[in-house]
Amino acid sequence: MSVATGAPQFCTIGEVRRRLAESGLGRSNTVIRRMEARGVVTPLRPLGHDRRLYTPEDIEALKAAIRGGGEPLGAA
Repeated sequence: MSVATGAPQFCTIGEVRRRLAESGLGRSNTVIRRMEARGVVTPLRPLGHDRRLYTPEDIEALKAAIRGGGEPLGAA
């Protein structure tokens, strides 16, 4: 059985954190959520589920925002 090509690959926040760490850009879940609150990403939140689902594009946007510096992400 094969996976359809072109289908989005969704990740949980834990997977996003792991992928950022693999890129040398480790951040906590709290920092990722703060970046979401600032509009860097808008993860999907399926109806009836509490989980946020991130796309590869979201991960790239987070990486770009982290590399770009700017406002300290530790500040609320």
